[in-house]
Amino acid sequence: MRHSERLNGLYFEEVPEYPEFAWQEALVNATAHRDYEVTGRQTEVWYYDDRVEISNPGNLIAPVTLERLREGGPVHGTRNPMLVRVLADIGAMRDEGEGIARIFDEMADRRLPGPEFECEGGVFTIRLYGEGNRRERRPRSRRDLP
Repeated sequence: MRHSERLNGLYFEEVPEYPEFAWQEALVNATAHRDYEVTGRQTEVWYYDDRVEISNPGNLIAPVTLERLREGGPVHGTRNPMLVRVLADIGAMRDEGEGIARIFDEMADRRLPGPEFECEGGVFTIRLYGEGNRRERRPRSRRDLP
């Protein structure tokens, strides 16, 4: 993962292109919520010049919808409750339903576009745009509009 430098007081500090929490949460969610009954597909991480995409097999399950994810608020549903409990017990996950909202917050704090979500052909994908994508600065929700 690429890094850049940001001025912090009198010194520059090296920061990763994507907020650490955002990409880690996306990866943990892909592991926790994928459909393990689908064979022939794995969780995939793809790096591009302007973004990282994390895809996993499985459609969204109720009450999770693309619309609710795009709103950036808390939403939770899982097909793997035992795996989610283990991930929570070892500290890889926190409160149920808070991760997506925090990804939005972490991206906004770094002045990066909010995440994009897609679910097509039984594959769920989250896209995180990094510093390489400066052309689009979307507000994360209606309340952020001027």
